[in-house]
Parts: sequence; C-alpha cells; structure tokens
Amino acid sequence: MGSVCGPTIANIFVNFFEEKWLTIAKPIYYKRFIDDLFIILLDNNSFDFQLLHDSFKPLKLNVVCNERVNFLDLDISFNNILRKVNFKLFLKKTNSFSYLLTSSNHPQHIFKNIPKSIFLRVKKNCSSFLDYLYFSTLILNQLLLCGYEFNFLMKVLNTVDRIDRKTLIPYKNKNENIFLKNDILIFKLPYDFNIIHDKTSFQKIKNLFF
Repeated sequence: MGSVCGPTIANIFVNFFEEKWLTIAKPIYYKRFIDDLFIILLDNNSFDFQLLHDSFKPLKLNVVCNERVNFLDLDISFNNILRKVNFKLFLKKTNSFSYLLTSSNHPQHIFKNIPKSIFLRVKKNCSSFLDYLYFSTLILNQLLLCGYEFNFLMKVLNTVDRIDRKTLIPYKNKNENIFLKNDILIFKLPYDFNIIHDKTSFQKIKNLFF
C-alpha cells in the first residue's frame, strides 16, 4: 500500500485468478478495475457464486448482487422498460465536497480547471440528462460555498452542456510519449527556488544541452 508499483502488482495478482475463472464462467459482461469487479448476469440462479469465491480464494470478496449497484464512482442500474443500463454519478455518504477554496494560494488556472473537470465528470457519468442537471446543480452550489463566482461557474456549465456526452466516453490513449513529440525534448527538474531564480545556475544547465 502506498507504493508506486502497488496498482501494477494488484493488477497482476488479480489477473492471475481472473483468467482461470473466466475460462470456466461465461458472464454476459465482465469488467475489472484493479480489484473491483463488475458483472452483468441474466439470472442470479444460473450463476455460480461459490465458484467466484473459490476462484478468487486469496481475496475476501464483498459481493453485492442487485438491480442497482455502485461501481467506483458510478451508480449503475437497469431500465426494464427501455432494456438499457443506466449510469449516474455515485457520491459516498462521507463526501464532504472539500473542493479547493478560492482563498487558497494557488495559480489562477487551477481555479479555472477545477469546475470544468468536475462538470465534465458529471456529464460523462450520467446517461440521463435529468441526472446530469441534478448533480451539476448540486456541485454548483457546493462550489459557490467554496468561493467560486456564479457567473464564471455558469459560463463553464454552459460550455459543458453543449458537449456531446458520446465524445467523453472513449478512452484516451496515453501510450504516446509526450516527452518526445514533434522533435521537442521536454526537460523536467524538481522545483528548486535557487536554481530557477539563479541565472548563473540556470545558464550552466542550459549549456549542458545547447
């Protein structure tokens, strides 16, 4: 826990048992995020829950089987009338909406990016426009309490309103090496006040590369 390689090791560990289980069990839909499993079934009676527990025996599985479940930051349910899976934002009861206060000593672009990223997340997570309106209004009120200006928030919200949700769903490929793009090498150093503000030190570093 806390190690940089922690998520990778957890992925490898769970995948070892997952592959064995999937060769036997054939769920309609199965996805996993590290150690959180999501399965869609046709019928609970036809699914072997004991096999699931036995296959992941080293892990203590907390299985929740219902027509409505919470998976990560999603509230997932099934609409029997439309025969579709519905998604909306899931907020834990312990959520305190502790967003960054505008009185904090941070660069201005941080305060501009926070509301947009939150509203985009709500838009992406809610398949129903009514759910999107509900959660975006809820978060709008919380951001106002943190000192964000109403006119600015409404401007951001109107921008997000016009974005097609389908464009937010596809996974963005992160394999591209951003440090070698368009023949540009990005040189990164840990922040050091003395280096950044000392022209002599900065010139020495520059001479090493140019």
